[in-house]
Amino acid sequence: MKKSLVYVVGMMLLATSAKASVQDLITNVKNKNITAVRQMLNEGEDVNEQNEQGSTALHYAIALDDADMTRLLLENGANLNIANSKGWTPLKIAEKKNVKNVTAVLNDMAKKVDAVAADKQDETQTIAAERQLLQRAAAAVEEARDAEKTALAAQEEAETKALILQSKVAMLEKTLAEKSKALAEAEEKIAESAKAKNEAIAKTEEKSGIKNIETKKQQKQPIVPQKTAKPKPAPKPAPVKVRIPQPSKFHANMTDGDDEVVYCLNLLGHGENQHMMRAAEFYAANNEVKEAHYQQIVSYADEFYASADNMAMKQRVDTCGKIITPNNATQQNKIIRSLNQALGH
Repeated sequence: MKKSLVYVVGMMLLATSAKASVQDLITNVKNKNITAVRQMLNEGEDVNEQNEQGSTALHYAIALDDADMTRLLLENGANLNIANSKGWTPLKIAEKKNVKNVTAVLNDMAKKVDAVAADKQDETQTIAAERQLLQRAAAAVEEARDAEKTALAAQEEAETKALILQSKVAMLEKTLAEKSKALAEAEEKIAESAKAKNEAIAKTEEKSGIKNIETKKQQKQPIVPQKTAKPKPAPKPAPVKVRIPQPSKFHANMTDGDDEVVYCLNLLGHGENQHMMRAAEFYAANNEVKEAHYQQIVSYADEFYASADNMAMKQRVDTCGKIITPNNATQQNKIIRSLNQALGH
């Protein structure tokens, strides 16, 4: 009985160690610490070990478009076809995401496969199929990037036109409000002047000793101010409806506000805007987001970026664009401060 208990405890410790080890490997991949990753692989770490979401180190390396890290993992036996819990393989990520640096690595690996094919005639068919697979993935990445650039340009143009029209409508409404206010003030002054004149006449009549009210009315009729015709206000232009995505909770354990800002800065920090990842760290520190909670939010952003399709990614990026450019001046200043810290300003 005692021996069995020791065995179970030992197995549990080994399992815990393995989870920590693969998490360390993935963390080093996220941090682009290629020296640490190479050392772990040399010490026998399983390159294809999966974390709790079923993702391997190669899933994250390709999602981050890290060419050197991807090459190192592939050279150490990383598998392009391991699916995570959402059914995404590293190869599928390469086909769907804008990872131009990884495309070059895939093409280079395809050339190496060709070289092996020349030496091993009996494996020619298998190697040719792998080469075609890699080339197709690289071509799909190029095509997806071109389509994404075209759609983004059209969207930016439409949004710019909508903002210009909205600004013109706001100016017209402001001018109309100012003129209506001036007219109301003028009418009020006319009424006050007429009232003062009637009061002066009444005092004059009272002093002259006229007691008969009917006679007084016949002798002097009170001056009634004539009402000036109010000009008809110009019809208000129909308001321009511009759809602005509202902030929303992206995960049950997240709250609106600081959590969403940290999430969106990290998500938008993938690819060419990596300084936003650094800004997310500064924002979390400046706004007292606890480290454990911050790491959890970062994992949500990483998982979404690694598995979302183009439509879901576009909707999420649109929403996050509004969250990190809020109308609230105080919140906006917090975000700008974090971005400046990330850029070293």
